[in-house]
Amino acid sequence: MRARIHLRLIASIALSAAVGVACSLTTSFDGLTTDAVPDAAGPTPPADAGGAEGATTTGEAGPSTDGSTLDAAPVPSFSCADHPTAAFCADFEAIPVTTGWVQVKTVAGGTMTSAAGRFGQGLSSTTPVHDGSTEPSAWLESDSLSIGARQDFTFSIDMMLGSLKGGQTDFVGFGYHGPFYILTLRGEGDGKVDLYEYGDAIGMTPALDHYQPLLVQPTIGSWVHVVGHVTFSSTTVHLTMTFDGVTAFDGMLGASPYAGHPYAHAGISQSTGLSNQETVLFDDVLVTSP
Repeated sequence: MRARIHLRLIASIALSAAVGVACSLTTSFDGLTTDAVPDAAGPTPPADAGGAEGATTTGEAGPSTDGSTLDAAPVPSFSCADHPTAAFCADFEAIPVTTGWVQVKTVAGGTMTSAAGRFGQGLSSTTPVHDGSTEPSAWLESDSLSIGARQDFTFSIDMMLGSLKGGQTDFVGFGYHGPFYILTLRGEGDGKVDLYEYGDAIGMTPALDHYQPLLVQPTIGSWVHVVGHVTFSSTTVHLTMTFDGVTAFDGMLGASPYAGHPYAHAGISQSTGLSNQETVLFDDVLVTSP
């Protein structure tokens, strides 16, 4: 089964969530290669993984139409204490850092540790160098959120991507159980990120295995605020997703046959193919519903 995990809103949640989620914009990936041969040392994790606890991050660079960056508005600090009515919230300030998540999955050498987050402490999810014979993962899943089946919800999560060199890396998203479905962001070996859906076969209907392109790419090596709004009609599911306030996706999902109570995800839910070590940082998973 593909991508059974693991904001990849909900926030985690994600969230799993944590779970909470147009112009054609691109991000330069100068310095990355499409060479999927593992580097024994793996890519160097970002040097600046966020501010000290209690700090307020301002001026995070966002994508722009000309390939440069725009000065984003100041980002207020985040605390779950400020969201008492949320369906799910995780700010990773507790010890252990996985506190509050029901499923904690590490497979084939994947690890999850505390790290500097965007605000205070965050989660570092790492998968090792691998040759495709294993599928490492390091991810978290919330319990079923206090959101009814086919009820609109919003998820948000802060993330910082590593190099995404080699293989495929799934991170951030939400899922349903019985039958199983997951929505995730999938990093390709060349650093490009797509929206990916997987759902188990239902009766005579084949499994859902669907990619959709993003309108803008998340910036590698910088904190990105991901927000997804999921809305339902009687027969469809619609997602609007933004990166730092810029629309990255606005369209229909294939989730309608699966849509039940959502679970938020955070971490690397799957890493396939020939791949270098990969690290993705997470913080501030929030899932709300009207």
